[in-house]
Amino acid sequence: MVSIKPGTEHPVRSLDPACRRSPAPRPAETADGPAATPSQDWPHTIRWCEVPPEPAEPAVQNGRWLLLHGGSRFDDLLGERLAAAGCSVSVVRHGWAYAAEGAGHYRAVPDSTQDLAQVLREVSRDGTVQGVVSLWATATRPARQATPENVQWTVTGICAQTTALVRALATLKTTSS
Repeated sequence: MVSIKPGTEHPVRSLDPACRRSPAPRPAETADGPAATPSQDWPHTIRWCEVPPEPAEPAVQNGRWLLLHGGSRFDDLLGERLAAAGCSVSVVRHGWAYAAEGAGHYRAVPDSTQDLAQVLREVSRDGTVQGVVSLWATATRPARQATPENVQWTVTGICAQTTALVRALATLKTTSS
């Protein structure tokens, strides 16, 4: 089987199904841990083939970009670089509720699907959103003496933000279809 990158004739990776084999008997564990790597239990063998590199694509595609701003100088620099490359950049910062703060500037609750869907509807009103860059996780600052519970809640919050963004993107796709 050969995987082809959509829209091209370039192979991405190759998996030879002729290399299927029966599962190996599980070896006994040693004092240092398992005697076999997990792949030895697989019912097939994976062989990777080197393929020629694809022609380089532009690093940034022009169009509308949504930048979920984490509040750092890096976020500002990325927005400036996208704009310098000819992109239209809309910036969304952390807020207590959805708010349009002027052309291309918004506030949204990071884990609110409704807020993010509203931003996406506004930004895509004049054209398709080419890309979304979420830097909200970079707003998380490490505590010097973080407990496991602190870390767990931080990670849970980051996952909730990502989930809300994915759900908002899904509503945009279904409403525009």
